[in-house]
Order: sequence, then C-alpha cells, then structure tokens
Amino acid sequence: MGKVPMAPPLLEEPVLQGMVALVAMLGLKIMITHFLTARSRIMSNTFGTWADEKNDWVITTGFFAINLGAFGPDFGGKSFVEAAHSYCKNCAENEPFFVMAAFFAGMTRSMETETLAMCLTIYYYCRLAHCIFYFLGPYVGMSPRSFAWIGGQMTMGFTCYTLIASKA
Repeated sequence: MGKVPMAPPLLEEPVLQGMVALVAMLGLKIMITHFLTARSRIMSNTFGTWADEKNDWVITTGFFAINLGAFGPDFGGKSFVEAAHSYCKNCAENEPFFVMAAFFAGMTRSMETETLAMCLTIYYYCRLAHCIFYFLGPYVGMSPRSFAWIGGQMTMGFTCYTLIASKA
C-alpha cells in the first residue's frame, strides 16, 4: 500500500501558535476579571440582582469570602463591580468576533501568515491595554482606553476586510 497523502494543516504554525496564545490570554484575562469582581461583590456587599436575597447568602458569603480571599483592601466596591460588568460585556461584544475572523482568515489563507500573526499580537495587546485603562479610568481618563479600543477595532477591521476582499 502506498502512503496516504496528508491534508494540509488547517492553520500555519505561526498563526496556530498565535491563536492558541490569544485565546488562552483572553480567557485568563476575563477569568481574573471575574475573580476580582466576585471578590469585590462580597467585600462591598454588592450582589446585583440578588439584593433582595442577601439574607439567604449569609452562610455562602462567608464560604466564598474565605475562598476568594475577600479580606483587606477592595478595588473600589460598587463602582468596580459596575465597571467590571461593563468591561465583561465589552469583551463579549468584541473578542469572540475577532477570534472567529482571525481563524477564518488563517484557515482560508486570505492574508500572509506573518501579517495575521502580527494582527493577533496587536489585537491582544490592545485588548490588554484596554482592560488596564478601563479599571484605571478615574486615574488616567478616557483617552488611553479609547486609543486602545480603537487599535483593537482597527486590527479587527483590517482582518475582516482582508478576509472579505480575498473571497470577493
């Protein structure tokens, strides 16, 4: 029997490595945000929609307070919880769409491997900077956060445009 030809890889190696790193880092970033949000909710007694059920949370709140290390200084109480909620919504509205666009751009080879790998890197650093500036908002103002967001959106726009233009 002859050798069966191998199918070409779904993604080129630099793009595959970049996709794995991007998804892992975005997941870690949102996981840390949720951890800090839960910690702040307990420390500031800000339970959002469960405000009327606070009395039922006495036992479980103590359990979670110990497990989350909800002691010592907080990150801003209710204002941090609200900012984190908005930030997580922003992540859900942006990051999955870039990951999908980048995956399809890599799969269809609609842009050079090195260019797509660079787009993955730029997008990650823009989203990381956006996260940091989001929570430092009262100290640094809106401009740095806006520039970081625009950088990520421009990277997504370039990736989507290249994907569409290559198939038109």
